[in-house]
Amino acid sequence: MGLTFLGWYALEKTRYGNWNFATGGGVGPAKAMGVPVARVKKANFVVCSVLAGISGCIQFAYLKGVSQAQGDKYELLAITAAVLGGTSLFGGSGTVVGSVIGAFLLASIEVGLVLMGAPGSFYITFIGVVLVLVVILNVKLGRLTTSGRR
Repeated sequence: MGLTFLGWYALEKTRYGNWNFATGGGVGPAKAMGVPVARVKKANFVVCSVLAGISGCIQFAYLKGVSQAQGDKYELLAITAAVLGGTSLFGGSGTVVGSVIGAFLLASIEVGLVLMGAPGSFYITFIGVVLVLVVILNVKLGRLTTSGRR
């Protein structure tokens, strides 16, 4: 919860967050507005690495050991949670709170599938289908909002 608040504050209330959205929306216009794009990208890689390190420490403390294969193939889940929470795959829009809500929705879907008795391999397939549907919906809604009402 604390990291969610910190991420929300950093993206919504600071110049760094504004620069992030500008860089995600388009590098050319961001540079034209005076945004230090290279510095923003480096800062994002550092933040991502620090959060990955914290996640590894938490997992080590919980499991009393880790291997290099733990967390493998979670990229699809992370992308799906972000997109399900309203983040655009094309950059420039999204919220931290939306991504957290997307993660809770994915966890609820997983629990629901287990309670329904679905096979374990079905979960990743279902997540892939959800990702495709959400991206299609995202693109359709994006076209509607940018082109006006039709």
